[in-house]
Amino acid sequence: PSQGAFSPAPGPSQSAFNPAPGHATASGMSVSLGHVGGSAYGAGMQQSYQSDTGHPDDGNGLWNWVQQATSTVVESAHKIVNNPEVIMEGAQKLGRNIVDKTKSSMDTVLTTLDPQLADQDVLHIAVTSSKPIKVNAISMGFSPSFPRHQLHSFVCPSGVAPQPLGYQAGQQGALQRIHYLRSMHSQAAHFVAVSVENFIAELTPGCFYDLACVSLQDSVRNIDISVFSQAVPIPSMYVEQARHGTPPGFALADSGFAVKCSSLVTRDFPGVDSSDMHSVLCGVSRQQILQSASAILAGLYRQRLQQAAPSPPSALSTVQHMSSPPPSHPVQPNHSSVAPPPGPPTSGFYSH
Repeated sequence: PSQGAFSPAPGPSQSAFNPAPGHATASGMSVSLGHVGGSAYGAGMQQSYQSDTGHPDDGNGLWNWVQQATSTVVESAHKIVNNPEVIMEGAQKLGRNIVDKTKSSMDTVLTTLDPQLADQDVLHIAVTSSKPIKVNAISMGFSPSFPRHQLHSFVCPSGVAPQPLGYQAGQQGALQRIHYLRSMHSQAAHFVAVSVENFIAELTPGCFYDLACVSLQDSVRNIDISVFSQAVPIPSMYVEQARHGTPPGFALADSGFAVKCSSLVTRDFPGVDSSDMHSVLCGVSRQQILQSASAILAGLYRQRLQQAAPSPPSALSTVQHMSSPPPSHPVQPNHSSVAPPPGPPTSGFYSH
């Protein structure tokens, strides 16, 4: 496409990609409504009672007290009904209380059923980058499959060109970051490593796209998974500028260019984060694109863990074994064919 025909898509609201703030603890709806209507009702009751006790011989004292109390209740109810803000505020507080108490109850039930759940159900993830876009995207992407996880970020070089070119270069950069993590950071030896490497690829003749390779490595269970993000088209003029900006004899020319396309795109649009050209090119932030890929990666990883976990005995096979007739003569056990008892599960953080 020509330079004059390219126009950036409107960027999304940055607030849409920030983690949602925690719910503030609020009092119950009954307390709020009782404070609104109860204060007027209580004051009316107190005034009526003091007025009636001042005239114990008055025959109409009790009837006056009932009338005033009824009038006060009706007036308070009328104020609440005619004030939608009071009703909405009370309903919102009630909804927040229900959600908070339900979550707390579920955590209590799970911990009661499995006392070791609180300690074992934490997935430690080592991210091979300290950039907030990558760290936040991975955390939010893994949350549906692994609600309890803890991220540890490490700065790890990719070992490929600043602008990787092709699928092979992109995956190579992601895996080399993990290799650097394992060799240089011993404290992350048993962590699940997740790495991100963006690259460009010519998917159709003359048409380049930006993608990301998101790789996972579980060295303890020997699990390696790589996925690729949604492809975002890049105007060819930026690819040509990156190509011409690469000096002859560039040491990493076999894996890409020396100039990032993202820096060229954001140069033409001041105020845009250089690590998020996607918000200009397609109107969707890079964090949201990486979050979707991370969610797919987490789902695949969870499936692999479930497949590797020992399965419990089938209820149907147990019933059939109990209903089979006893042998006519004692059977001598064959010790060579007796299987050892099953070991403990390989992991506890995917059990629920």
